[in-house]
Order: sequence, then C-alpha cells, then structure tokens
Amino acid sequence: LPSYDAISYKWGDPNIRENIWVNGKALSVPRSSYTILSNRSSVWRPQLLWMDAICINQEDGAEKSIQVPLMKVIYTKASIVSVCLRTPSATNGANPQPSRFHELREAFYASDVVHELAYLDLKTFSGDLEIYLKHAKSIRQPRWLAFQELVRNPWFTRIWVIQEVALASSIRV
Repeated sequence: LPSYDAISYKWGDPNIRENIWVNGKALSVPRSSYTILSNRSSVWRPQLLWMDAICINQEDGAEKSIQVPLMKVIYTKASIVSVCLRTPSATNGANPQPSRFHELREAFYASDVVHELAYLDLKTFSGDLEIYLKHAKSIRQPRWLAFQELVRNPWFTRIWVIQEVALASSIRV
C-alpha cells in the first residue's frame, strides 16, 4: 500500500458543493472538503490523500457498507492523520480569519492545559469536587479559556473522532 495521509474533519452540508480537479477531471465535493483542500499549506501536500467524502461514494449504500468497516485499517495505516478543526461547518458557514498571532497564542494555551491534564496525578484526589476546587481559581485564566474553546469545536461532537485519532500513528492538528 503506498503512503497516504488521512483527514479527520467535521462535515458541512453535503448539498453545498464545489469542484476540485483530480487527474484532469472535475469532481464535485462538499464545500467543507473543498475548503480543507484549498487551504492546506505547502508542507501538507502528500501524493495521496484519503478523505471520506471524496474517497467513498456517499450516494452508494453498497459501497458505504463495504468502506465503513475499513475505517480502522484506513486510519491505522495512514502516515499521518490531519485533524481539521476550522471548516465552514465548524464556523457556521463563515470562514473567519483571526490574526495568526491570536490563533497561535490560543493553540499554545490550549496545549499547555492538555499537557497539565495528562500529567495530573488523579490518585492524589479523593473525588471530582476536590479536583474542581483545586483548579477552580485557574478556570478563567486565558489558557483554560482557550482549552474550553478548543473542546467546543464541532469536530469534537463526532463519535468517529475517537477512532480516527486513537488509531493514528501520527497526528497533525
């Protein structure tokens, strides 16, 4: 199997479509897929890319019934799984352009909280209330607010993300 990247994202309205070009032919894809593909950076250009809305014929129930059980293999074998949090569906159809500095600062703050939570020794706490009381004062700090904003992203509402991220050998957000 050749090397490929897989994309994990929140679908938008499948009826709002754009055209992309694949091997010299126009292919109609959901706008969320189009936006992800057109906004990727130059370092994010694998030769092969797997994106469910494009690689699975969503109109063909028989094909979907064959492809869905293969998702485990697809995400496990991907060189990297790229998690796309900002698509039209994640921003209610808009495509806001926040300042790059603000975006990077928020990502740094959120990653700091994830790191802290990962190394929190829960055995030293007697229950949820004690954990809450210890951290309640810091919950309004910018890093916690950034973390809260991150987990409110519609991407986190998809049940598939657990499988897509858990099976990935490498993840890029």
